[in-house]
Amino acid sequence: MNNPNAPNVLVKFSTDETFVAISTYCRGHGRRGRFLIACDRLRALLGGTVGTLYDSDCGHHLTATLRNGLLFLTLDWLSEYSDGTLRGFRQRVELPVEAVADSLATGQPFTHLYRPTESRARIDASHAGQALHDACADPITRRSLSKALRDNFRWRADTVTLYRDGAMDFFFRTASGCPACGGLVLHHTTVSTPVGMRPKYYYGVHT
Repeated sequence: MNNPNAPNVLVKFSTDETFVAISTYCRGHGRRGRFLIACDRLRALLGGTVGTLYDSDCGHHLTATLRNGLLFLTLDWLSEYSDGTLRGFRQRVELPVEAVADSLATGQPFTHLYRPTESRARIDASHAGQALHDACADPITRRSLSKALRDNFRWRADTVTLYRDGAMDFFFRTASGCPACGGLVLHHTTVSTPVGMRPKYYYGVHT
């Protein structure tokens, strides 16, 4: 089933002897300029020399990983304003590795329509019973944990195993190894509301 919250993304992939150029188009954000990646860096990723590719181009940022015959790309398209603030959006797309490798080998471009699917990792909480009990004992932290588990682990065909790491914090490992491990940490702050300052609790993922 397509994810109704994420539009389809048309990805154009082209290459020469030095660089790969990736551009995207979707109804939500329109057309984006090219993101350039050195061919040698992408070949190293496909060949298993590196596990994750991080790159930047004209203020934009990219993360690329391989899993189950797919190249997973996270593109952060950013714009800087005159007051120094940054604004932008994030696109996640998946490309078939076979098509990427063929384009690198032959120099032929290709176009791929990525249709986002609802993807969530399987959560194994059997090792985090007490922390889970403590977090769910209070309605506020229970809602915060539920939202974090719903929104953060959108990793297809993966299993996330939770372990206790403090009273209501968690350490996690993934079956895929991407990321290998991290923390699900409860944060506490205050926010301004129409009726004054109120406490806010939320879980953040740290990798």
